[in-house]
Amino acid sequence: QDHKHEMHEMIVDAQLMGFQDGRAVGQAEVVRHINRRHFARRSKVSPALAAHDILYLEGVDLTDLAYEERRKRLMEVLGEPKELPFKGISAAKEKILKDPEEVKSYCGQVLKAGCKGLMARDLKAPYIPGSYSSCDFLLKEEETITAAIIGAKFGRGKREGILARYQVALRSG
Repeated sequence: QDHKHEMHEMIVDAQLMGFQDGRAVGQAEVVRHINRRHFARRSKVSPALAAHDILYLEGVDLTDLAYEERRKRLMEVLGEPKELPFKGISAAKEKILKDPEEVKSYCGQVLKAGCKGLMARDLKAPYIPGSYSSCDFLLKEEETITAAIIGAKFGRGKREGILARYQVALRSG
């Protein structure tokens, strides 16, 4: 449903979010909200959808269009992004940042609001289902990785065709 309350047939790429006391809550809290046994039981979490992309609109596949054209269509349907926290569905906020200091500053702002990070996108790229393009990635806080899977082997017998044995590298110390 758009800002003019018209109905549209569309498929969007969106993130289910939850807000409580003016801040975004983690995915675990959103899942708890959805899975509560009795919907009559009150929850302090307010769910919302932040639409990042539009893939299909009124019978037309938009995935071959450049991201900037898909974004234009998304804005035509949903209107300007709502301020956090919001209810219902909203286009995700978009900022075109070119300076590394601007990126660092804005990333800090969204992290303080409870979001996980920023999505960087290639404005000219088509939509690639199930994966990010080589120019689409998530910018977030630096994390220390203590273990990583560096190899895997397929199993035998009942486990044939399934990755069953893993080689793991551990960080020294």
